[in-house]
Order: sequence, then C-alpha cells, then structure tokens
Amino acid sequence: MQKFRLRQLNNLSLEILTAIFLIVAVLSQQRILPQGLYLGFILGFFVFFLPGLLAINWIWLKNDWTPFQKLPIGFGLSLGIGVIPTFLAFSLRWSIDTFFWIYLGLILVNLGLSIWRKLRVGLQNRHGYLSSYRTLLKSVRRNLLLVIWSGGCLVGFGVVFARKFSLTEYLHGDNWFFLSFIQRFIHQPYLSPTDPITGSESPVFNYSYNVYLAFGALLSRISGVEVVDLLQFVLPIIFVVTTLLTFLLLGKLLIRKWPILLLTSVLWLSYLAVLQSRQFFTRLSEPKYVIYFILIPLVFYFIIQILKDQKLVFFVILGGVLLGLANMHAASIPYVFIAILAFVGLNLILNWKKRKRNLKIIKGFIITGLVLAVLV
Repeated sequence: MQKFRLRQLNNLSLEILTAIFLIVAVLSQQRILPQGLYLGFILGFFVFFLPGLLAINWIWLKNDWTPFQKLPIGFGLSLGIGVIPTFLAFSLRWSIDTFFWIYLGLILVNLGLSIWRKLRVGLQNRHGYLSSYRTLLKSVRRNLLLVIWSGGCLVGFGVVFARKFSLTEYLHGDNWFFLSFIQRFIHQPYLSPTDPITGSESPVFNYSYNVYLAFGALLSRISGVEVVDLLQFVLPIIFVVTTLLTFLLLGKLLIRKWPILLLTSVLWLSYLAVLQSRQFFTRLSEPKYVIYFILIPLVFYFIIQILKDQKLVFFVILGGVLLGLANMHAASIPYVFIAILAFVGLNLILNWKKRKRNLKIIKGFIITGLVLAVLV
C-alpha cells in the first residue's frame, strides 16, 4: 500500500506542485505573503513554465522526457499558450489583475486536463519528478568529480553575474523600452499596446501585444519585485538555467551519456558567457536573446524529432513554440523560417528516395505554417 501511494504521488507530482504554486500566487497577489526576490524566482516558474508543462501531459502523456527535459519545452509551449489571452487582454483592455485571474483560469484548465488524461489512461509515468530525482542522485554519486566541476562552473557564473556584471555597472538601452512598457502595464488601469515613451497612439512593432512583456508585468505584479530587479536579476538567472537545460535537451539527440552531455553543455555555456561577455547576463532577459539561446534550439530539437519520426504531437508543440516566438519578436520570423527551410530542405533532398516520408513531412509543415499564419 505504501509503494502504491508513493507511485501515485510520483505520477501526480506536477499536479501537486501546481496546486501549491496556485495557492502561493493567489496569496502573493493579495499581498498576504511577504514579497521579495525569493517570490520572483518561485512565481517565475508559475508564470513562465507551468501552463506548458501541464499541457505536455494531456497533449502527449506517453512521452519519454524527464522533468529536466520538459522544463525548456514547457517554457516554449507556455509562451505559445499565452499568446491568445495576451491578445485578448490588450484588445479588451483588461487590467493586470484581471489578466492574472484569466491566466490562473488557464492554468486550472490545463491542470484539469492533465489530471483527467492521467486518470483516463491510467499510465504510470516512469519519468515522474520523485523517481527522476532518485535517478539523478544515483548518477551524481557515480560521476561525483564531473558534477562538482560542472557545479563549480555554474556557481562561477553566478559570482561573475553578481559581482562584475551587476545593474549598477551596466544597463543596455533596449531594456529601457521593456522597463517602460512593463511599468505601464502594471500601473495603468488597463493594458495598452501604444508607445509609453513617445506618447504615440499607434501600436509599437515588437513590443505591443507581446506575451513575454505581459508575463513579465504579471510576474512583477504578483511577486512584488520591482521591474528593474526583474529584468536585471530574476529573469537572467532563470534563463541561464533554462539555457543550460535547452542545450542538454538538444545535445541528448547526439550524446547519449549524461555525464559527457553535462560536460559539453557547461563548456558551451562557458563559451557563450565569454563570447557575449556581460551581455549574456544583462541582456538575457530581452526577447531576442531568449529566442537566440532558448527558443531557436528548441525549434531545431522538434524539427530533428519530426525528421526522425513524423508524429502529430511534434508538429503541435513546434507550432506552439513558433507562435510564442513570432509574438515575442516579430523581426526574428524571416530568419528563423529561412533556417528551418534550409535545414529541412537539405534533409528532404538527401532523402529524396523516401517519398512517402517526405510527403508526410511537407504536408505537416504546410498545415502548421497555415495555422500559424492565421493566428499571427
């Protein structure tokens, strides 16, 4: 009986975490909990990851992803899921508090669908959160020196970020646009797509109806974290971790052994930190940098999966990620689609004899593209 209960707890671990996060979010939004940076990190998971993670459960319950692989996928999918309510929030002039309750409802719907799907299928998730942590601990014991070295690198990133590239030394000009928009989203009676800097009544390209900025405003509102701290401290740390997990996800297609994969990903993260210098830390909260380091690798992960196995679920999740990407930074759309066309086109040419498979891939991309075109 005890083993059965533990197994059920493992299967519903995400749903239990979701319920806890919902309670914390409501208490924080009502100013019952003491607010601060710690709430920014906790509720950052609630805002940017939960909808996508829950959606994965009812879209494709029989997946083989571990929780660590699901996190970047959940992030990309959450942005896509949030596009429609964000558009409605701006169009119908909702306040940021109204947007919070609508977003809460969206998570509850995903939570209900996730539980319903698990109860209906009755599947034991062999990659539940509790079992994954036990597996992780075993792997840590076997590869202790490598883990210590990799962890030291990550701690080093944190020290460099905190001491050398802090906000007191540097603030990039683009961040002033985001600060202005998010501040107005929080303090105005309703969400408005117009330009807060020049006072123009026209929507601003790349900033208006933006799901990422709306999520940032929502996180600042419910956690009590000032917008400056949010953009320069909370979000960069969350996204450094997400960047590492995205590299692990993509690299797993090429490198099967986790210790070697972890080492490679940390080295890649080190390379980016050195190459980008302070901009990797101080600008990682900007939409285009989120696209560069998280969403584009995520897009190519699903393209590779589609080329290997033409499952409908891969097209659905890829479409969600691309929808969020297109909404976050519209100027990136042509470059991303050119890269996709070149990558997929070359694969189709090299595999020209597999006509049935190629036709299925082409049909899937055409349908996905048409749906995205209508939504965008």
